[in-house]
Amino acid sequence: MDSLYELLKVQPDADRESIKRAFYRLAKEYHPDISKKSTIFIKILNAYKTLTDDYKRELYDSTRKAREPVVLPKDRLVYAVSLSDIARKPHYRTVGGRRRRQYRPREFDICVNLTEGELQYGAAIHVDVPAHVICPLCRGNHGSCRLCSDRGYVLKAVAVAVPIPRDISDGEVFSMPLQRKRGSRFAYFMISELLVKVKVFQR
Repeated sequence: MDSLYELLKVQPDADRESIKRAFYRLAKEYHPDISKKSTIFIKILNAYKTLTDDYKRELYDSTRKAREPVVLPKDRLVYAVSLSDIARKPHYRTVGGRRRRQYRPREFDICVNLTEGELQYGAAIHVDVPAHVICPLCRGNHGSCRLCSDRGYVLKAVAVAVPIPRDISDGEVFSMPLQRKRGSRFAYFMISELLVKVKVFQR
C-alpha cells in the first residue's frame, strides 16, 4: 500500500506549501469533474487533509515509522540471472502471424533469504533494476546531447524497494509489477516485473 506521501508524490519531509502544490496539481488530473478515477481523488484528498493538519500528520508519521519494514542487506539476495541480461536478451514468438517480443521464461529473478521473524515483522529489499532514465544533461530534449547521444535517456540501475508479503510461504514466488514504481525521471524500466522467490531459513 502506498504511503500518503507517495500518493501525493512528495518527500516525507515536505513542508505544507509543497504538499498543497502537489495536491492541487494532482486534483487537476483526478478531480471527478475531469477524471473517472474518483477513488484516487478521494485518497489524494484524504492524504492532503492528514498531512496539512499538524496533529494528524505527527500521529500518522509515528504509526508509519512503527510499521516500516526491516530493509534486508544485499547479501541476502541471490540473482538467478543478471537483470540486465533479462532486459537485453528477449526471445520472440509468433502470435497471429506477428512476431512478438517476450522475455525468456524463468522461475524467478531474485531469491531473498530471511528468517521467520523478519517475515512476520515485515521485511523489504532494495533491488537495482535497469531503466531508461531521462537524460540529466538535456532533460530528454534530444538536442545534440553528448551524454545520451540525442536519445533523450541514459541506461541506469535504479534502486526499487520491494516489500515482502507477510503471508507468503517458504519457497513461494511472488510478482512485483514495476509500472507503479515508475518515477517522473524514468522513461521506463527495461523489465515489466520482478519475480521474487522467498527462502526462509533458521538462525
